[in-house]
Amino acid sequence: MLPACRKMNPSEGSSTLNAMHDAVALANWLDTVPSPSKTDVNMALKEYRDERYPIAKEAFDSSQALAEKLTKKVNSSTVKTLVKRMPSWPSKRDVVKMIAARPQASFLPLIQDTGLLKPTYQLSLHKTIAVRRQQQIDQEFEDIATH
Repeated sequence: MLPACRKMNPSEGSSTLNAMHDAVALANWLDTVPSPSKTDVNMALKEYRDERYPIAKEAFDSSQALAEKLTKKVNSSTVKTLVKRMPSWPSKRDVVKMIAARPQASFLPLIQDTGLLKPTYQLSLHKTIAVRRQQQIDQEFEDIATH
């Protein structure tokens, strides 16, 4: 689901953001794989797909809708009139949403939030931190049992 696999309108600016989130989410899930077995890798890839597919589909559908609107024959004066009369709140909302989305690698020290805007982290951040903690607990119990 990385950018090469996405068919989106580049004018929306979401491709780069989605690519970063895809890469971080994939890295987070692959880092939790306990063994190189096909089952473990497939579970990580399934978690990644479950997290990122709905977002990729939403971006694709939005891009398709925009492309459909742009390909309809509309004269330039109509477009200019629509753009001038369009309220600014939808684009401001989208910018705030993009700025708030902050991907973090769960296997690195977390970056402290010091901004005014409350961040929204990708699902894999919290899920993979929990998986990693459980793996550490399991390893500690295994170490205790073997000694």
